[in-house]
Amino acid sequence: TRAKGQTPSTPLGQTRAKGQTPSTPLGQTRTRAKGQTPSTPLGQTRAKGQTPSTPLGQTRAKGQTPSTPLGQTRAKGQTPSTPLGQTRAKGQTPSTPLGQTRAKGQTPSTPLGQTRAKGQTPSTPLGQTRAKGQTPSTPLGQTRAKGQTPSTPLGQTRAKG
Repeated sequence: TRAKGQTPSTPLGQTRAKGQTPSTPLGQTRTRAKGQTPSTPLGQTRAKGQTPSTPLGQTRAKGQTPSTPLGQTRAKGQTPSTPLGQTRAKGQTPSTPLGQTRAKGQTPSTPLGQTRAKGQTPSTPLGQTRAKGQTPSTPLGQTRAKGQTPSTPLGQTRAKG
């Protein structure tokens, strides 16, 4: 005798689990997690809300995109392009190398960890200052005598009058 509902091709004495298709090997049952598709390997479940392409038994951190490697999380507010497990200093742009900060008020082009003297322009070599009132073309660390013109060789003065 064949089990109730079995087709003529069912080997006698064998039954399929409820709802299984004719291609299910006899004597085997699937217990898929709720909502899993027929392609889900039996006995495996996906984390809540994971897509069919998510490897089974793996979960993503809250709010991570499908492209985020599983088991990895990004620092708060980091963009998807931020390497996981790395954070940027407050206010740094995405192009700032991670773990590096710029001195207060420095532009993005300032090498990290370097600061310019107060009032120096971006073209001033870092760590160098000009004497008060000297122009950007004045060699750094050199001063002119009071009232001398820029063409006066530095360190030289003219006799009075």
